[in-house]
Amino acid sequence: MNKVFLHIYDFLSSRRRLAIVLLLATMAVLLASLLRIHYSEDISHFLPKTEASQRYTDIYNHLGGQDRIAIIFKGEEDSVLSAMDAFVEQWAEVDTTHIIAELQAEVDEGEMLEAIDFVYDNIPYLLTDEDYDRMSTMLDEKDIISKRLDWYKERAFTSINSAMIGNLSADPLGICEPVIARLRGLNISNQYKLIDGHVFTRDGKYGLLFFDSPFGVSESHDNKHLQTMIDETARRVKEELPCVSISSVGAPLIAVTNASQIKRDSLLAVSIALVAILCILLYCFRRWSYLGWIALSLLYGFIFALGIIAFYRNVLSVIVIGIGSVIIGIAANYPLHFLDHLQRNPDRRRTLKEMLPPLLIGNITTVAAFLCLVPLKAVAMRDLGIFGALTLVGTILFVLIFLPVLVKDHTTSNTARALPLPTLHCNLPRGLVLGVFLLLTLVLGYLSLGTSFDSDMQHINYMTRQQRQDLQLLSENPDSSASLCTVYVVEKAADMEMALQENEQLLDKLQPQLTTDKTLSSLSKFVPSKMEQQCRLQRWKDFWEEHRILTEKIGPMAEAKGFRVGVFDSFVESTQRDYEVQDADFFSPLIALTRGVFLISEDKSVTLVNYVHANPQKVEQIRTLVGDSPQQYAFTTEDVTGQLVTTLSHDFNYIGFACGFVVFFFLWFSFGRLELSLLSFLPLAVGWLWILGTMQLLDIRFNIVNIIL
Repeated sequence: MNKVFLHIYDFLSSRRRLAIVLLLATMAVLLASLLRIHYSEDISHFLPKTEASQRYTDIYNHLGGQDRIAIIFKGEEDSVLSAMDAFVEQWAEVDTTHIIAELQAEVDEGEMLEAIDFVYDNIPYLLTDEDYDRMSTMLDEKDIISKRLDWYKERAFTSINSAMIGNLSADPLGICEPVIARLRGLNISNQYKLIDGHVFTRDGKYGLLFFDSPFGVSESHDNKHLQTMIDETARRVKEELPCVSISSVGAPLIAVTNASQIKRDSLLAVSIALVAILCILLYCFRRWSYLGWIALSLLYGFIFALGIIAFYRNVLSVIVIGIGSVIIGIAANYPLHFLDHLQRNPDRRRTLKEMLPPLLIGNITTVAAFLCLVPLKAVAMRDLGIFGALTLVGTILFVLIFLPVLVKDHTTSNTARALPLPTLHCNLPRGLVLGVFLLLTLVLGYLSLGTSFDSDMQHINYMTRQQRQDLQLLSENPDSSASLCTVYVVEKAADMEMALQENEQLLDKLQPQLTTDKTLSSLSKFVPSKMEQQCRLQRWKDFWEEHRILTEKIGPMAEAKGFRVGVFDSFVESTQRDYEVQDADFFSPLIALTRGVFLISEDKSVTLVNYVHANPQKVEQIRTLVGDSPQQYAFTTEDVTGQLVTTLSHDFNYIGFACGFVVFFFLWFSFGRLELSLLSFLPLAVGWLWILGTMQLLDIRFNIVNIIL
C-alpha cells in the first residue's frame, strides 16, 4: 500500500497541472452527484427498528393521532366560540390551494344520529349475552309493560323531540338503551365535551379544533408551510378578537420545530468546530496557507462522502451531517500531521514516506470503527457510519494523493516553525498522583455500572414551552384511572370476515380477564361476523318466541291507555321478522363512527385493534392468552419503550465491543507486540470508564443520539 501512494506521488509530482485537473474533475463529479440528495429532518430515523417495534409503530401510525394537529383557543366562552368560527372562515381565505380538505369548528352529529337509527332498525345484530340477561330480568318484572307504557306516555307528551318520540315508539321496552350507551362512548373522548356543537376540554376552559396534516409527520418542509398558514390565520383572528389566545400543537408541528432547531444546532456545532480548530492551528502554525490546505482537505472529504452516498441513495438525515463536527475533529488530524511533519522535513517525498504508515493505520482504524455502525437497525445510524467512514477516506485520499503534490516547499524558519502549546508541570510525588488516579478510576468505574438509557422521545424532541404546555393539556384525562393500563390486542387476517371470526374467538379467550363490559373496546361489539350473526339472530328469534305473549299484550294495553292504534306495530313486527346474515359493509354507519380507531384496512389484509383496560398485574396473562405472532399479538406503550431500550442496550454493547476490538486489533497489527498494544489501548479503556462514571455522577443518560459519541 505504501509503494502505491509513493508511485502515485512520483507520477504526479512532475505533472502538477494534471493533479490539479484530476482534483477539479473529481470534485465536479462529486458535486454533481451530491446535488441529488434530499435531506431528511425526521429524528425518528435514529430509532432502531426491529420486527416487533415496527409492528407496534405501524399500528400507532394507522390508528391516527400521529398526524393530528390541534388548534387551542383560550378565553371567555362566547369569545372562544366566535374565534373558532372565525378561524374556519379565515382559513378558507389563507388555504388557497386547499391543503386541508375540510376544517370544521363544529361537530357534525349527523353520523351519530344515523348510527342510532341503524341500531333501532337492526338491534338483533347487536345484542350480547349481557343484554339478553338484562332483558329477561326486566320482562320477568310484574306489570313491566304497563309501567313502561306509562313512562313512555309521560315522555311522549313532554318531549318536543320528534326523533326521540319515533325511537321510543320503535323500542318501548328500552332494549336498545345499552347498545346506544356503548355507541355514544365511541363518539367523543371523555376528555372533551360539546358546547353549542364545538369541542371543549372537560373543564370548559379551552376550545379545540382538530385536523390531520396531509403530509404526515416526517415531511417537515411541507408541514412548515402548514405551520405558517396556521400562524397567519391565528394572527387574523386575534386582530378581530384580541382577548382570545390561539396556539397550535401536534406531532407534525413539533417535527417542524425539531427540524428548525436541528438545522440551527448543526450549523452552530460545525461552525464552532471549524473556528476552534482553525484558531488553534493558526496559533500553532502561523501560516495561512496551511490553514487553507487543511480546510480544503476537510472540504474534499465532506464532498467525497456526500457524492459517493448520492450514487446509491437520495435521502440523508440532516442530523448525520450535524454530527459532522465530531468527524471534522478527527479528519483534521490527517493534513495536520502531514503539514506539521513537512515543516520539520521539507522533502515532500520523504515526509510522505515517513507519514504513510501511521496515517494509514490511523485512518483504517477509525474508518473501521465508523463502519461498525452499519449493522445497526436504525437507518440514520447506518448512514452516520457510512458518512463518517467515507469522509475520512476522502480526506486521507486528498492528503496522500493531492496534498504532497500541490503544497509548496517551505524552508524551516523561526516564523514557520510550529509553536508548542503550554505544558503543565506537576511537582507532586509520582506515587500520590498514581494513587489518586487509581482511586478515581475505581470510583468512576463502579459508577459506570449504573449508566442507563433514556428512551423517552420527549427528552430528545425539542419543543417550545408553549408546545409542552399544550401537549400536556391534550394528554390530561380526568376520567382515566391511574391503576389501569391499556393493552392493545391486535388481530390481522386476509379479509374482513376472517378477521372478525378470529377476533371473536380471541375475545372469548380474554373474557375471564375482563372485570366489566367497559374494560373492553372492540369493533366486534358492533360488527359481528356472519357466524356470530347467525347465533345472534337465532337467539333473537328464540327469545321472542318465549316471550310472545308479552308482545301480544303491548297493542291492546297501549290502546287502553289512550295511545293511537298501531303505535307500537313496528316494534312488534321486528320481534317476528326474519333477519338475514349481512356482509360487514352493512354495518358501515357504525364503522364510520369509530373513525378508524378499531379497523385498519389495507390492500391484502385487515387488522382489528381491541383496547383492553386491565390491571398491570394481568397484562402478562393477557399477552400469554393472545400469543405472539404476526397475525395475533398484544402490547402496551411500555412494551414499545421496552423494545427500544432492549435494542439500544444491544447496540450499545455491540458498538463498545466492536469498536474496541477493531482499535485493539489494528494497534496490535501496527506495533506487532501485545504489550505495546495493551499499553496503547489502556488510555482508551480508562477514558471510557471515566466518561461513563461521570455521566452517572451528573445524571446524564445515553439516548439514541449521543450513544454513538
